[in-house]
Amino acid sequence: MEKMGPVVDDLKAVNWSAVFYCLGEISTSLNGQQWRFLKGSIVSNAIDAHNGGVISYVNSDKDGHYFIHNGTGVRIKQRYQLGSLITPGYIRRDYLRGIRLSNHMGAGDVIKEFNFDAVCLVDSGDVAVIPKDIVLEYSVNIRDSVILRKIPSDKVYWLLPHPIKISGSIAVDLRESVVGMIKQVVKESGVRYVSSLPGRLHYGDARESTRFIS
Repeated sequence: MEKMGPVVDDLKAVNWSAVFYCLGEISTSLNGQQWRFLKGSIVSNAIDAHNGGVISYVNSDKDGHYFIHNGTGVRIKQRYQLGSLITPGYIRRDYLRGIRLSNHMGAGDVIKEFNFDAVCLVDSGDVAVIPKDIVLEYSVNIRDSVILRKIPSDKVYWLLPHPIKISGSIAVDLRESVVGMIKQVVKESGVRYVSSLPGRLHYGDARESTRFIS
């Protein structure tokens, strides 16, 4: 794609050290199956905060997180997958590890009609851009997912000279905060429910309705 040159140059200017520092701070607290989906949102917001205005965070949907390159209008799908680009020893892979590009949650075979121009693939210490033509060449439908199979490393644009290892100074566990917000929402919903009931409740009924929200 002719537009990829300026896109790649601008993405190289993103403060990736700050992005990886953020990933280091959340550490492994979100590695559990029920929490893992939050990592993509954290990575996207970290990129949005440290890109210097070269790209704009558009939205997230069931297929992932997206940016628009402000200079060209190129639409970029952001994907975070641990171990996809580098080994545990921070050595760049000769072939990108199999990447789950999207999961359509039991919708059956997926037609490869992508609504993006490139994929920005983030690992724990490296980042690469995969143009759409390479995505199309190496993607396969497996049941309800689109998988990228073993892309040679010379087929992608690397945004860093070499992998970097940065650990955050404090391990931040987001789970307690998230659970706290959920409990608060449930509590407020219970209060609104009691307020919405018609007529005057018997004291015992009201107590039963609110005993879980105090």
